[in-house]
Amino acid sequence: MKNRSSIRNINIPKRLIISFLIASITPLLIIGGVVYQKSSEAVKSKISAYSVEIVDQISKAVTDENKKYSNLVSQISFDSTVQESLKNYKRYDSFSRMEVQRELNTILSEKWELLQHVRSIYIQTSDGTYFYDLGFDLIPSQDVERLITIMESSDQSEVWDEVTTSKGRESVVIARPIVNGNDWSSLLGHIFIAVDKAAYEHLLKPKGEIGNNTDMLILDVNGEVLIGGTSVIQTDGQLPPNVIEQLNDQLSAQNYRFDLNTKTGSYMITYAYEAYSSWYLINMIPHRYLNEESVNIRNSILVMALVSIVLSLFLTLSITRSIAQPLKKLVKSMNEFAKGNLNASLHDPHSDELAQISLRFNSMVHQIRELVNERELASRQKREAEIQVLQAQINPHFLFNTLNSLKWTAALSQVNSVSDGIGALAELLRNTIVDKNEYVTLRDEINNLKNYIIIQRMRYGDSFEVNFHIDESLLPTYILKLMLQPIVENAIIHGIDSMDSGAQILITAAEHEGKLVLKVSDNGKGMSKQQVEKLLNGPVSSHKRLCNIGISNVKERILLHYGNQYGLVIDSLQGQGTTVTIALPLMENTQGGNSP
Repeated sequence: MKNRSSIRNINIPKRLIISFLIASITPLLIIGGVVYQKSSEAVKSKISAYSVEIVDQISKAVTDENKKYSNLVSQISFDSTVQESLKNYKRYDSFSRMEVQRELNTILSEKWELLQHVRSIYIQTSDGTYFYDLGFDLIPSQDVERLITIMESSDQSEVWDEVTTSKGRESVVIARPIVNGNDWSSLLGHIFIAVDKAAYEHLLKPKGEIGNNTDMLILDVNGEVLIGGTSVIQTDGQLPPNVIEQLNDQLSAQNYRFDLNTKTGSYMITYAYEAYSSWYLINMIPHRYLNEESVNIRNSILVMALVSIVLSLFLTLSITRSIAQPLKKLVKSMNEFAKGNLNASLHDPHSDELAQISLRFNSMVHQIRELVNERELASRQKREAEIQVLQAQINPHFLFNTLNSLKWTAALSQVNSVSDGIGALAELLRNTIVDKNEYVTLRDEINNLKNYIIIQRMRYGDSFEVNFHIDESLLPTYILKLMLQPIVENAIIHGIDSMDSGAQILITAAEHEGKLVLKVSDNGKGMSKQQVEKLLNGPVSSHKRLCNIGISNVKERILLHYGNQYGLVIDSLQGQGTTVTIALPLMENTQGGNSP
């Protein structure tokens, strides 16, 4: 539920953009990653298999080459002339030794094809005495001693190693002890054949079929590089020591490839073991070369992903805009409607669901506006009926008291007072009963109020005084009929009725902050909060009233006709009088403009 609520906190356009991008990019990235992984593995697998095959072929060619030189060593070692000469060498004079040299030269001349890459053939006796030397490039004496030491210490019958001849040519040397053919325990001497590395380097040329970035190497059993070169070889002419360890481990497991990480890069190693000479033939393929095709595929996928993102984003923004803009307009119209604008409406010429919502909204607003108008009309009609009834309901007690007052006045021969009273009553009845207009000017309302005061003076005499402070510029302003009379009547009946003299009523009209403010103040006995509340909300029941219109009715009519921003307020304290304040709009007419 938390996830849902957090999603709902994101606005709809952002949700659409995020969902579209995830839906379009995620499958592409997953497919691209799988394709890249599978293609990389396929390329590595195929190149690895092909490299193993090539290395195996080259290994067989190297083995054949080694057998050729190993057989040459055997032929020379077990030649009868060499055998007899080494056995009797100490008894030969210089002439006999020269004869042996010529015979060996004759024998080797018949093997000229084998001697094309041979730099030197050197034979010495068991006591280290020079016996035979062929060629103009000598094997250094320290290398001869080193090779003999290796054979004696390791009890090897044949040693394959590398040397640099006296002329600086790097060569592969084959060293073997020469034993008595009739007594293999009898050592006759040692033979050394130096073969130019060029004889092997041309065998490594097929590496170009795999790639020009690959390196083909021949290592001896100690991991020293015999033939070939690479950037990963250290300064001492050896590969990192872990290469030989891994080669030995792989031999026991019968695997033919592994990966190697060096300071200069990462390599895939394919190899073959040449058992005849205990050499390792390895091919080093940089992973960057292996990954070239995969990198191209990856770059293509990235370009496709970027294009897809741009297209998806463009499509997403277009779709989002087509949804978000109508929603914004709908929300704006709803907010205006919520603020009371019953004329809010939407125009959407399209035919999707949002357009349908707009049509339904317009229909709803229209229906509500009609209902409000009908309700207002019904309320006005109801109020007009109530006013008409109220206007017709002149209190009989009031008429009785008035007429009784007129009778006693007439009896006392106060003709002027009778005349004024009867005139005021006639004018008051005419304005309240005969005149059906709901709105009157402030001037007419004040005149009606003055007629009402004349009538009340006939009963109360001069026990109260009424003063008017009216801004004459406001006299043409229209207000609802019978707004002030019920308030003044309430002040006389409840405020100053018990006062014999000194009662005062002040009626003011002024403009304040664009409103018409009417005030009726008296210095009567005042009211408690409970009495004020009852007066504002309770029914009218006094038989002393002109008609049954009370302050609560005045308040209700103000709210009904003008709205909540206008109204009636009573400020009163017991023993300190009462002030009733009415706030109304400034209305120049009752048809438009400032009219409600």
